Amino acid sequence: MKRSIATVTVIDGEAEATPSLPARIVSGPVLLYRRWVSPALPRRCKYEPTCSAYAVEAVNRFGAARGTLLAVWRLLRCNPFSHGGFDPVRDEFTFRVGPMDPAEYHGEKAPNRPDTDQN
Repeated sequence: MKRSIATVTVIDGEAEATPSLPARIVSGPVLLYRRWVSPALPRRCKYEPTCSAYAVEAVNRFGAARGTLLAVWRLLRCNPFSHGGFDPVRDEFTFRVGPMDPAEYHGEKAPNRPDTDQN
C-alpha cells in the first residue's frame, strides 16, 4: 500500500508539492518559531540551512513522522562539538551524518584541486 505524503500541483509547467495535513500541523510550531522567536535572537546556527529550515523541508519532503525524525536527529547533532557546515535534507530518507559539498548537492562540478602527491 502506497500512501501519499503530498499532493502535486502543476503551475506554468512547474511542479509544486503541497504538504499533507499532518506535515502542515507538525511544521506549524516551527514556522511560528521562525516568524516570532528567531528574529529576536542572534544567529548562532553553525549549519546551513538553519535547523528550523531543515525541519520544515524534511517534514514537507518526507511527511510528518520521518521528517520529524530527521529534524530531531539534526537538533541532536547541533551541539558545541559538531563542525557544522552545509548539510541539506538529502534526496532520499537517510540518517547520513555530515556536511556535503554545495557544488555536489547542486549538481555542479567541484573545482579541480591539484593532487598532493608526495614523491
